[in-house]
Amino acid sequence: MATYATALTINQILQWADAHNIRTGKWPISRSGPIYEQPERTWEAINSALAKGGCNLPGGDSLAQVLARRRGVKFTRRSWPELTRAQILKWADYHLQCTGHWPDRDSGPVRAASGISWVTVDRYLKQGNKTLPGGLSLAKLLRDARNVWDGRGKPRLTTHRILKWAKEHFDATGHWPVTMSGKMIGRNNEDWAAIDMALRHGRRGLTGISSLSKLLTEHFGARYNPQLAQLSVKQILKWVDAYYQRLNRWPSRKSGPILGAPGGITWGAIDSRLRIGGRGLEGGLTLAKLLDERRRNVLTRA
Repeated sequence: MATYATALTINQILQWADAHNIRTGKWPISRSGPIYEQPERTWEAINSALAKGGCNLPGGDSLAQVLARRRGVKFTRRSWPELTRAQILKWADYHLQCTGHWPDRDSGPVRAASGISWVTVDRYLKQGNKTLPGGLSLAKLLRDARNVWDGRGKPRLTTHRILKWAKEHFDATGHWPVTMSGKMIGRNNEDWAAIDMALRHGRRGLTGISSLSKLLTEHFGARYNPQLAQLSVKQILKWVDAYYQRLNRWPSRKSGPILGAPGGITWGAIDSRLRIGGRGLEGGLTLAKLLDERRRNVLTRA
């Protein structure tokens, strides 16, 4: 059975669109539901792959643009549903009630409405229609109307709040947090890498042009440890061996902070860095694969 990950081509999409037009008398749009020939796919998924890339498509396109270029189809705003901010907020409140978190543009179909997805809602908010002025986004609407600063309902960030969390981390571990310190102690919905990104790029109410290390140096005199700049497989294996000697089992990406590692680096952060590379690592590995390759004989006896 085909899946969303199966490679797509523009010609294949056009064949499905032609068949849809012959069968229904209309050209497909992102809200047209499942594709008749491949019901495990939807036109929303096709539009998303065209826009974001994936399934062997380069991205930066849309279903409407492909049909306009290759079939001369013209879609007008008269075909868009009439939406209001109040209606979208009601849908968002219902989504929160059902799931425990706020929707974002990738949350899929709107639970309280038929035939429309959150990515479509986000697009209407940006482009506008008869009842929406445009120039908005789903994230900005929720921020302005519900004081929501991300899909999980996290609070607005301030330097005072971050510094308080950093001091709590230091009191608990004896180290100032770094981007690889993983989840916050006692706050599993907050991650130090995400805090650093928010400081750098001005997310969740911050102004940007800062970083976690810069903030801690300015306010606490915390010195950036040059040992944190580079990692090596040799160093990671030393931590692995120490973990095994202490607990008689191997660490996994869920094993929490690494005992003795500077900055409270976590095994999850090591696994991520092994995957994506950087800081002296090539990437393309995982913690499990590293253990299998470099500690295989011990694993066999464990």
